[in-house]
Amino acid sequence: MLGFVASFLPEQSSRSLVIIGAARIEEKTKDILAVVAPGFQELGSHSRRVELLVALGIVQSEMALCLKRVSEIRNYFAHTSGLASLSDAAISDKVQLLFGGMEKCNVNLAVSSDSLFNGIIAKNGLPLQSVPMTWQNPDTKKYMVSIIMLISYLVVVRNNMPPRHTPVPASDWFDAK
Repeated sequence: MLGFVASFLPEQSSRSLVIIGAARIEEKTKDILAVVAPGFQELGSHSRRVELLVALGIVQSEMALCLKRVSEIRNYFAHTSGLASLSDAAISDKVQLLFGGMEKCNVNLAVSSDSLFNGIIAKNGLPLQSVPMTWQNPDTKKYMVSIIMLISYLVVVRNNMPPRHTPVPASDWFDAK
C-alpha cells in the first residue's frame, strides 16, 4: 500500500483521490475476473463486473454494494465540472454509507476514521506533516480509509484464488456446439 498512499501525496484535490482510487479498484476487479472468467475482465462497466463477481460467489453482496458506491462517488466527480469535495451535500451521504458499509462487510471500524487514517499514514512511513491539508477533511479521511480497505480486500481475494489449470476462454462460453 505504500506506493498507493504515497502516489497521492502530490495530489491536492478530492477529485484526484476519488478518480485514481476508483481506477485502482477497477483494476483489482479486472485482475480477479482475468483468473476466474478470462475474457470477462473487459465486460461493459465496473458495476457489471462487480455483479458477475457476486454471481460467481467471489464477492459478498455487502462488499459489492461498497464497490458500487465507489463508482457512484467517482461518477459524481467525473461529471461535475466545478469544484467538488467529498463533503458536498450531493455526495457526503454516499461517503458515510460507504464507510458504514465496510462494517457490514465484517471490517472492524470500531476505531475512528481519524485513528485509522493516521495509522495508515504512519504505517506507510509518511510524516503526518506531508499529508495535504485537503486530506484533513473528515469525509476525505473516511473515503481514503474505505478505498484502502476495499483494495486490500480485493488483493486478498485475488491472492487466495486457487490456480486454474485450464481456464475456459469467454469465447467458449458462447459457442453452441
